[in-house]
Amino acid sequence: MSGAQDDVVKARIYLAGFDVFRVDALDYGRSLRRMCA
Repeated sequence: MSGAQDDVVKARIYLAGFDVFRVDALDYGRSLRRMCA
């Protein structure tokens, strides 16, 4: 497996793991943007 394919697989696993918490993740992302603004 090439490095790029490996990264895609890892990204899919990462996203799948956070899919359940999608709403919380969106709120968390917004709060991070507010802190960085």
